[in-house]
Amino acid sequence: MKAFSVLSFASTAFAAISNVQLFASSDDSTIDGQGLTSTHEGAGINYLFLGPNAQTLQYDSDDQTIFTDLQIAGGQTARQSFVVEGGIFQLSVSGTPLTVQIQPDGTVSFPGSDSVFASKNINDPNNFSATQFAVIDHATNETIPFTIVAKLLNNATAPSNETTSVITTFEGAAATNVGYGAVGVAAVLAGLIL
Repeated sequence: MKAFSVLSFASTAFAAISNVQLFASSDDSTIDGQGLTSTHEGAGINYLFLGPNAQTLQYDSDDQTIFTDLQIAGGQTARQSFVVEGGIFQLSVSGTPLTVQIQPDGTVSFPGSDSVFASKNINDPNNFSATQFAVIDHATNETIPFTIVAKLLNNATAPSNETTSVITTFEGAAATNVGYGAVGVAAVLAGLIL
C-alpha cells in the first residue's frame, strides 16, 4: 500500500469541522442564555429544545452545516443535520440541511434565522414541549422570539494543516475523530486503491 498517497492529500482533504454549542439570545429572561439540545422524537429525528445545558454539535465551515453523528447498530453512524421540517427545528437524517454561517460575534445566520421562536405545547410526538420550550420557525400567541448564537469550542475535530499523521482506513479515521469532507473521502479511497 502506498501510504504517501493519502498523506499527499492530508493537508487539503479534511473539512474544517469544529465543535460548537448553540444558545438562545433573547430580551426575555425566561429563555435568554438557554442552550439548544436535541431530544429523540422519531426514527432519526430529534427536535430541538431549550434547556440549562447546550448539546455539543459539529459545524462544518466548508459545507456550512451543523450536524451530529447518530450511533446506530453495528458501530455505524448516521448524520443528523440541522434542518427545519414542519415548522420545527430538528437534527434529522432527512430533510435539507440549513446553510449556516457563524458570524464573528457568534450570531448564527441561515435562511429564516430572523424567525426563530421558543414555544411550549407544539403537539410533538412525545409531548416534551409540555414542559420544555421547543424551537420553531413561526410565531403564535405564546411564542418567544430569539436569536441563535454559537460558542465555538477550542477542541476542533479536524486536524490543522500541520498534521502529518497518516490514516489509511475509515476505521482509523473514526478512532481518531477525524472529519472527512467529500474530497477527504476521495483522497482516502485513492490511497487505499493505489
